[in-house]
Amino acid sequence: MDSMVKIAQLKQGDILLFSTYDDWESKLISLITNSSVSHSAMSYFDYNQIVEETPPCAQINPIKDRIAGRTITVMRLNSNVGDMTKVLDIAKDCVDKQEPYPEVNLALVGIYILFKKSMISAPLQNLLCTLMKIVINKLIELIDSGIYKNSHPMVCSQFVYHCYENAGDSYKLILKDKEYINSLLKSVSQFLDDNMIDIKPKLINNFHMQSEDSSYNSVDLQKLCEDIYNELAKEESNSDHVLSEEFAVTIHKFCLAVNKFISGKDTEASLLHNAENYLVTSPVISMIAMEEAFVTPKDLLSNCVNLYKVGILDNNSTI
Repeated sequence: MDSMVKIAQLKQGDILLFSTYDDWESKLISLITNSSVSHSAMSYFDYNQIVEETPPCAQINPIKDRIAGRTITVMRLNSNVGDMTKVLDIAKDCVDKQEPYPEVNLALVGIYILFKKSMISAPLQNLLCTLMKIVINKLIELIDSGIYKNSHPMVCSQFVYHCYENAGDSYKLILKDKEYINSLLKSVSQFLDDNMIDIKPKLINNFHMQSEDSSYNSVDLQKLCEDIYNELAKEESNSDHVLSEEFAVTIHKFCLAVNKFISGKDTEASLLHNAENYLVTSPVISMIAMEEAFVTPKDLLSNCVNLYKVGILDNNSTI
């Protein structure tokens, strides 16, 4: 049986993992990652506060305001490092800079599917294409507005990983199992390579970063998430599934948009200028290489060799 941890027993930098919340995005993340947790935060300098990435940006919140109705699992660094100031200083810097939490939370759902699934059915590919096209439109809108330029958009678990990663070697979180070694994203990359002669003009056209059909902006997102959830729930790994060209091209454009969104660099002109010599699958390959972007709450719960479970937070304990 898990030990109960009082709020006053929290140590600086403790990682807090939140149980699934009653919304479709939270439930989808839990289903995709096969986990009971879908959000992460850290205990701050004062144990009655937490620091987290949550819309609209990195922020410090009273712990009591955030834990009601959730089961909170407490994880702690398994090392001789006692002082967590370096980790929390990085978190504070993100707060001070108001590092943004991407408004397109649904991008995370797509990313997790691409990394946690090895193959998906045709109906799920169609649903995911719709999701990705909605996300692409939003990313292009944000890129054009320039509001994220020179910032580092992160989601909750990426934020925690980032703070530990950049505090020094003694704090780095070590993933023991790279589940995405045979990921759907790698299958997309292989599909693009295998069909390059026919598909290359469409990939080069993607570099223009034009918005998708505006009709995608009117899609009922709750219904779409519900449909994806239901399709995923009955999905079984099946080697007979094959990727469609539309899915692969859409994922290529999604990866291009995410890369450009995160980097904040306008490289379109140079890419188009050298399009014939440029490896057009590079956006997908770059996405595969961005390991930090795909750390999930589940990774923090059970996939880090140097984290251990302290127990479950006593939500009713007094500060």
